[in-house]
Amino acid sequence: MKQSLIKLAIYSFLIGILIICIVPFYLMIINGTRSAADINAGVTFFPGKYFIQNFKSITSQLDLFTGLRNTAIVCTVIMIVSSYVAGLTAWSIVFYEYRFKKILFGIILASLMLPQALGLIGYFNLCIKLNILDSLSALVFAAAANAAGVFFLKQYTQSVIPFALIQAARVDGAGELRIFHRIGLPMMIPGMASIGIFAFVFNWNNYILPLTLISTPSKYTISMVINQLNSTVYFRDFGAIYLGIAISIVPILVVFVIFSKVIIKGIAGGSIDK
Repeated sequence: MKQSLIKLAIYSFLIGILIICIVPFYLMIINGTRSAADINAGVTFFPGKYFIQNFKSITSQLDLFTGLRNTAIVCTVIMIVSSYVAGLTAWSIVFYEYRFKKILFGIILASLMLPQALGLIGYFNLCIKLNILDSLSALVFAAAANAAGVFFLKQYTQSVIPFALIQAARVDGAGELRIFHRIGLPMMIPGMASIGIFAFVFNWNNYILPLTLISTPSKYTISMVINQLNSTVYFRDFGAIYLGIAISIVPILVVFVIFSKVIIKGIAGGSIDK
C-alpha cells in the first residue's frame, strides 16, 4: 500500500510537470490561430479562425522560409563540425600525455562560466580581420569550439573506450589519426550525436550572435526574421508573432523526436564507469 502511494505521488508529480511544460506550447499554437484583439481579450484553449490570415500576414511581411533555410544550414554544419572538434579534443585529453594538459582542460571548463556576450566585441573584431563578417560562416566559426561538448565527450570516452584497445592498435602499427577515425569515432558516435543535437537546438534559438554579425536581410536567421514582426511600436500582430514562433520551433521538435533515443543512449553510455 505504501509503495502504491509513493508511485501515485511520483506519477502525479511527473504528470504535473508534463502539463506545465506542454501548456505554454499548446497556448502558443492556439494563439497562432487567433487575432491580436482576441489574444488581448484573454486566454482560451480553443483554436481561433485566423490561422490563414496570420500565415498570409507572416509570408507577406517576412522572408520566413529563407530564414528557416539559413538557420538549417548553419545549425547542421555546426552540429557536424562542433561534434567532430569536441570529439577530437576529448580524445587528445583522454589518451595523450603532454605538458599543461590539466591546465588546458581547466581553462576549457572555466570558459563554460563566461557568458557569450562577454566575447562579442572581440569576436566581432576577429571576424573583420578574417573577412567573414556578415556571412553565415562567421556563425559556424563561433560555434566550432564547444567547451561543454569537450567535457561531456571526455567523460564519455573514458567510459566506453578501454585504453588497452588503443595500445593494441598502436602495437599493430596504426597511425594516431587512423586509430581515432577507425576505432574511436565509431564508438564515440552516440555521445557525439547527443552533443551535436544539443548544439543544433542551442544555435537554432541563438539571437544575439546573428544580430551582432549579420546585417544583410537575405542572410538573416529565423530568430532575426521573427523579431521583425515585433518592430512596430504602436501595433503588434500578436497572432502572426505566435504563429511565426510556432513554425520556427517545428524543426527542433522534429529533431528531438527523431533523435531522442540517440540522446538517451549517449547520455546513458557516458554515465557508465568501467
